[in-house]
Amino acid sequence: MKGDQGEAKRLPADLCVQLVDQFDLLGWDRLESVSPSLREFDVTARDPKGRVHVVHISLPQNFPQGAPTCKADLPGAQEAVRWDPQRSTLRDVLAQFERSLLRCQEFWDLLDELDSKCQVLEPENPPRGSTLRRISLGSHCSVQIEIDPDHPRTMPEVRFMGSDAKIAPLKKLLNKNMRKW
Repeated sequence: MKGDQGEAKRLPADLCVQLVDQFDLLGWDRLESVSPSLREFDVTARDPKGRVHVVHISLPQNFPQGAPTCKADLPGAQEAVRWDPQRSTLRDVLAQFERSLLRCQEFWDLLDELDSKCQVLEPENPPRGSTLRRISLGSHCSVQIEIDPDHPRTMPEVRFMGSDAKIAPLKKLLNKNMRKW
């Protein structure tokens, strides 16, 4: 952090003013945290279902010529920020992130339902980007499923866990009814 504070002292005044203006456009109420250098900050966004998401934005040394980078708890690969040094704002970056939230709605709806109706063994307190769930089936059996975030209603990858004698009937039942999925 000491190096970060020293960097904040060397930040050109015009860039500091520009960043404060950018934060005004974003909305100060959406800022979760800001590093002393002003080059890294966390911003909140809500998806259409009201779920809160945090995006970590980092500014390169050559900002605003160089594009910011974003990291968030999203499934799959994250898209690179589209940035025009002459016209783009940090508000535009947040709008791009909010659009990426839209593609995950069905995925998160499905996982929220699964988490509320099943005994999820792993992960505990699953992050929004997690595509895996291990669910208790009772009798010392569980099933691990991996859901495709781009096609959440398609048949997930399924792996039964437990003794062969316990899981063999479950595998047979799944195979028999797979076409009903």
